[in-house]
Amino acid sequence: MYDSLILGNGYCGSRIFTKSKNSAITSRTPKNEHMIHFELSDKSTWKNLPHAHTVIWTFSCKGLSEELEFYQYLKTISKQVIIYSTTSVYKHSVDQEIITESTALDFDKVRLRAEEKIRLLGANIFTLCGIFGPQRDPKNWLLKGLIKSPDKVVNLIHIDDIIELTFLLAKKNFSSCRINLCTGKNDEWQDLAKHYNYEFPRSTNKQAILRKTIKSEVLDDLLDKNHPFLRATDFSSLN
Repeated sequence: MYDSLILGNGYCGSRIFTKSKNSAITSRTPKNEHMIHFELSDKSTWKNLPHAHTVIWTFSCKGLSEELEFYQYLKTISKQVIIYSTTSVYKHSVDQEIITESTALDFDKVRLRAEEKIRLLGANIFTLCGIFGPQRDPKNWLLKGLIKSPDKVVNLIHIDDIIELTFLLAKKNFSSCRINLCTGKNDEWQDLAKHYNYEFPRSTNKQAILRKTIKSEVLDDLLDKNHPFLRATDFSSLN
């Protein structure tokens, strides 16, 4: 039995696989013998999945009719299922709002409705902040002009922290939990710009901005310690 079965070989999945010692990973288009052919919509590929202690579902839930049936199938080949989500599933309507696991969820989002159905059946949902790391460098987002206002903030988590926290929490064997994986602090883009020696273009257009800080009410207690998070300002560049 594998320690972990990683569903999806995107940015998170491929890096979890690289960091883990006893895991299997899936792909819709396997490029080597290490990848297992799997497509959620093709039930004939479900039988390709090996038994594992923990399944890490890295792609987004889409509310497909197969998802609930697939989760039931995963329960026959694993002891627990972790699904990655995004903090955009929380409602956010007030500037400088603190978002925690107790914040109201936005059930207008198909992804959230699909996740909650599976969570209530026993899956754990790990809600991720903005992911940064190699090939996902906040400095490049500035240089490409993707960030228009220095007044905005961003809640970031390094891919290495996601991986470490996933493995640590997987050992706890709980179920039906939603947990925010987050540093508990946000970064102001004007501070990041100073760190990277970047100057925002002058603009006379003031945008209405809703800032937020993602925190977790449960993470430290579950880990029995404070996790030392990596911050964007720890790096001059991640290329």
